[in-house]
Amino acid sequence: VICVGNLVVGGAGKTPTAIAIGQFFKKKGLDIHFLSRGYGKSLVGP
Repeated sequence: VICVGNLVVGGAGKTPTAIAIGQFFKKKGLDIHFLSRGYGKSLVGP
């Protein structure tokens, strides 16, 4: 499990960093998955 995040809401480079890490492991032949909660959202439903 690799977590990319910090206290800054936007503009900190989290998305490009996560993409680069994903591409790195994908090139190694690993099956990758991303999980994102999204800023200011709440879970509704199942």
